[in-house]
Amino acid sequence: MFHRYGVVPALCFALLSPGLATAQWHFLPLNAAQNVQATNWYVAHDTGNGLAALSALANGWTTISPAGSTFRHLQEAMLVTQENPTTLRGWSAFRNSTATQTVSASFSFQTNQNAQTYGVLFDSVPATQGVLRAYSAYTNTWASLPLASFPSFSLVTGAHVAVQLEGLNYHAYSAHTGQWATLTVPVAGGLPFVGVDYVGVDLRGTNGPFQYAAFSALRGTWSLSPTYPTTGADRIASANAGAFAIRTDLGAPASFRYAGYSPVTGQWVTSSLVHSTASAATGTAFRNGVRIQDTDPAARFELFGAGNGVWQALTGANLQEQNLYEDFHVVRSASGSSCTVYAASTLVGGGYTSVVVPTFFPGFSQGTHEFLVTGNNSAWGYSAATNAFAGPVAQPAGSGVSQGSVAAVGAFNVQGSSAPGLSAMAFTARHGTWVAGPATGALQNWTTYVSNSLAVAIQQTFPGAEFHVFDEHKNQWLPPVVTTAALPTWGLGPNCFYVPDGTGTYTVYSVQRGDWTVQAGFGAITSPGGGVNVLENLLWFTDSNNRICVFSLVGRAQVWHPWPLSNRYATSGAGPGSTPSVGVSARGSSPEYGLLYAALSLPPAPLSIPGVLGTLDLAVPGAVQIADLGLFDADGVREVQLQFPGVLPEVTSLWFQLVTVNLVTGQIAIHDRATGATLF
Repeated sequence: MFHRYGVVPALCFALLSPGLATAQWHFLPLNAAQNVQATNWYVAHDTGNGLAALSALANGWTTISPAGSTFRHLQEAMLVTQENPTTLRGWSAFRNSTATQTVSASFSFQTNQNAQTYGVLFDSVPATQGVLRAYSAYTNTWASLPLASFPSFSLVTGAHVAVQLEGLNYHAYSAHTGQWATLTVPVAGGLPFVGVDYVGVDLRGTNGPFQYAAFSALRGTWSLSPTYPTTGADRIASANAGAFAIRTDLGAPASFRYAGYSPVTGQWVTSSLVHSTASAATGTAFRNGVRIQDTDPAARFELFGAGNGVWQALTGANLQEQNLYEDFHVVRSASGSSCTVYAASTLVGGGYTSVVVPTFFPGFSQGTHEFLVTGNNSAWGYSAATNAFAGPVAQPAGSGVSQGSVAAVGAFNVQGSSAPGLSAMAFTARHGTWVAGPATGALQNWTTYVSNSLAVAIQQTFPGAEFHVFDEHKNQWLPPVVTTAALPTWGLGPNCFYVPDGTGTYTVYSVQRGDWTVQAGFGAITSPGGGVNVLENLLWFTDSNNRICVFSLVGRAQVWHPWPLSNRYATSGAGPGSTPSVGVSARGSSPEYGLLYAALSLPPAPLSIPGVLGTLDLAVPGAVQIADLGLFDADGVREVQLQFPGVLPEVTSLWFQLVTVNLVTGQIAIHDRATGATLF
């Protein structure tokens, strides 16, 4: 999203500095003969002197393969280069490290763009039936699987999981564990299918059992479903979903229940709600939920969540579906002059919660992790993390809701010229609360824009402007950034807000870091399209100085799954095989020694410690050291994957902050502000 209102020759900013300042812009000479490759996690380029990549987590360019190498396979969080006819190198953007793999002279990649964190190739090794080789960005390892027979079906790929059917073997690969896990069946079953983190197989085939097998990529394990009716399982699944469901056999031909599979728990769960074949039941699997809709009011709606692994039901007459979204399901029931809005979360339990809106036709504005409902000059917000509505708050006449389609923050505009004293409002999925912005004055006009995780209220002050950013980390509006001339050009990305002044200076606000950075000396943009490329964790462009210019949004410590800043969330829980984990990358430079601290909550305000640089953004007491990172080596990145032996409470927030000790000076420093992982 890019908005152009004019050009400002100079800007005067009130800058925030919650931690130690570090360089966020990085530059690389552009090789005009080669393209620039970019994803949410990295930018890569063939410089002519080698293949270079900048991981947003590493916050710097690294040569990952020597001159003469070629890019062979690029996915969301990893890539594979070829250094010679028989040597491949995988590179992980999470770890900023590489691993090599020897191959034969004849191989072919089997993964497509569905795969995000791994790549799989088929290697035609002489005198064999072939070998599958997979590289994982999570583990920075290769895993090879020799095949007993040549596969007659293609590899099936999901975001973090793949499966190869070979004879009576179903070979599943998990990017999370970096390993293959094989299910061998006695008789031929059906063709495998995948979701985001699971593999499913109908074992029946022609004469197998009336059961499904499911593989959890998060846990690296297979499990069997309950028996399904001989009339059919009525499978409800989708490649973009995190869970799937089938019908289960109750022993009564006219009745059935649904069983759902969650790769988060690695378990099958059967619903308690009974359906009848006398009515019509249909289902949809989308993102983190499976929704069942029945024409029988006594079994009207069911929702199975990938994050919580539970069934939730809403029954009764006059219930109509509003939408099934990434993290929640919305239903409405209108009667007379009011409407009851129901919502249930696919991440936490608690059933359907509701709010009565005093209008027959409420407005809905739905994001990924939260949604807003408006009516009768009032607004309510719903968060999938709290499974609760907040409000009502007053919505002035003439104001409009601002909501990104992929969003963790919602807001609405205030036309201050008609109602001085009113404030722009923001609502967050993380906190589930409304927060008022600065009050408007007479003849002032506020316009609010929303992206994934931030809201920006812009007040034109004639001739300049004020930019008020809502910080979802602190759950508060920040002091304004003030322009001194006409309203400038500006742009809004998923997790950033940027202002070019037209003379080569860029000012960027990072949601992850919670600060503003000012950098001068840029030439005119020469990238295709002529604009800034804004992604989840970075922004980039090429300029007339013949450079690739990249701004990393993340701090010196960053979790890999920063819900709600992205749609990926962390999980916990005991179970067979490996348990899910929280990944954190931290960076530093020699002679720094790194320690990673964590807490379950944030303090009311960052704490200054005498003799220590930076501020502690972790609640005290409660902050504990959880990892000894040791000395940072040449690539400057250390990574930690934290596993949990038991199930943590729903919506557990873990906050991490990097502490370094300079072994030469003895100086202790706390870096940036805390980075958070929400566990469901």
